[in-house]
Amino acid sequence: MRATLRLGAVVLSVTLGACAAAAPPAATVASGDAAVAALPPPGTRFDQLESDLLAAEDFRLVFSIRGEGLIESDLRGDYRRGPDHRRSLNVAGSFAGDEVRLALLVEDPGLLILEANEDRREVPMPAFLDEALLLGLTRMGLLHNIARLTGRLEPEGARGGFREAAACLCFEERGALDLALKIFWGGDFVADAELRFDADGRPRERIQTVHFPAGEMRVVETYEVFAID
Repeated sequence: MRATLRLGAVVLSVTLGACAAAAPPAATVASGDAAVAALPPPGTRFDQLESDLLAAEDFRLVFSIRGEGLIESDLRGDYRRGPDHRRSLNVAGSFAGDEVRLALLVEDPGLLILEANEDRREVPMPAFLDEALLLGLTRMGLLHNIARLTGRLEPEGARGGFREAAACLCFEERGALDLALKIFWGGDFVADAELRFDADGRPRERIQTVHFPAGEMRVVETYEVFAID
């Protein structure tokens, strides 16, 4: 089973990544008979979301993920970044045909714990863990780092270099709130995604199609709780 999990982790790890924004001008949005204030350009909105996440003292996420196509998955979990050094990511369900129970834990400020079913790995605390997890969420989607966790690998870029290695996102606004993304890695186009927001401007769903040489994978990530304090 571990060989299958590592294969899935490697496939996703070499495929996805993201960084800067190219945004069209903001447009006025009509609501009924009244025109409401124009939203910031899509790239600005995306940058603000990332800034809010990185600056938050407390962040909680409850999610479900379904993947279809080349790599199938059905997962549920939660992530918590507290005001102290504690961090936790817990995931359970099926990935690449195997049942998995995964965890990423920080209980001691100097130690990162990575768990995949019965296997446990402890490594020195990476300096850029929060950046890797939070920008990994916004730019690549959750499944990328969950796939790495099946092989007890740290989140992408947890020891630095994430921003430098990241590719570019091209934005296109869909309706009043949602963003359409085209994701590139190393100059190659690798995925289409749509990030959907609720009326309060919080992400509620990400729908992504990843283009592998051997086929495609469609991933739907649903964010049941997305709370920034």
